[in-house]
Amino acid sequence: MRPVSNVHRPSITVYLPSKEKATGASIIMPGGASRELWINKEGYRVAQWLSQRGIAAFVLKYRLPLADGSTYTTLDHSLADIQRAIRLGSMQADAKITKDLPPTFLCAGSDDGVAASYPDVFKAIKQAGVPVELHMFAGVGHGFALQFNMTAISHWPELFQTWLFERGFLTRK
Repeated sequence: MRPVSNVHRPSITVYLPSKEKATGASIIMPGGASRELWINKEGYRVAQWLSQRGIAAFVLKYRLPLADGSTYTTLDHSLADIQRAIRLGSMQADAKITKDLPPTFLCAGSDDGVAASYPDVFKAIKQAGVPVELHMFAGVGHGFALQFNMTAISHWPELFQTWLFERGFLTRK
């Protein structure tokens, strides 16, 4: 499936786990440099993986400020779509990290320029007194999604699942 671009009507695709496995919910916002959404590999596949483990997943298709011909902006449109999806009133792009932040799992490739600040984000979250875990994978770039091969990055879903169990977000049924 090709990436999605020129989104004019934001939408959410829902992946619900079976009632026997249901444990929590998540919002997935596929990436694509605000130009396109890699909605299949970074959205639907991740949502399927989560729902198989008892987590209701909601894949957000949001407006893209850098798509060809787009008149949208990050703050006025993309952020509004995200806020609407998670039903907040006052989420801000420059929000401060406080003790009220939920436990956080950070995972990125060390060759990803976007993730270069993750160690600083990790420190700030930890200093705020919030449980945080960081995994940086050497030789991995941006947008790795779910991969089921023998490279180190292919194990991030297992690390995430273990983290969810340890934090009590998932239970073994």
